[in-house]
Amino acid sequence: MDIHSFLETTAEVAITFTGFISVFFVLSRSDGSFLASRAILIKLMLASSVCCVFLSALPFALVGLNLEGEALWRTCGIIFLIVSVTATLYVVKNRALLAGTTSTFYNIPAHLLNLGTLMFALSNSIGWPNEPSGALHLTGIWFLFGISVMNFLRLVLDHVLGEQGETG
Repeated sequence: MDIHSFLETTAEVAITFTGFISVFFVLSRSDGSFLASRAILIKLMLASSVCCVFLSALPFALVGLNLEGEALWRTCGIIFLIVSVTATLYVVKNRALLAGTTSTFYNIPAHLLNLGTLMFALSNSIGWPNEPSGALHLTGIWFLFGISVMNFLRLVLDHVLGEQGETG
């Protein structure tokens, strides 16, 4: 499989996951609204999944603009870096609300995945260590998708433990 096939598959997985989590949380919402900490995690989860789709489709759009090779992946890296930094700033801005969610067990992997996403995007945008590549772009997308999965696990655990705490 070439990089474009992997990007298509990544977009399909991200779209499927986004649909699944949307239906899951609509059905799991019992009182009509979510706590502020859960709402932020849901926004982050949906945004990171949608960004995975966008970033997977980005190289196809840029090829249509006659960008190829190193210029294509460097441009993808710069756009990816902008998306990643924006998401990181949003998390930092809302860190007080996010502290009210489940255990820090899920915070550590999510932060490590975020750091990896930033590093892959930065590496691709500056062409380090060798040159920008589709493999770096794809790996960064999967790290971003991992953040979405970690947030999903945090929300499910928070929901389950919250219900057990209310009944027990």
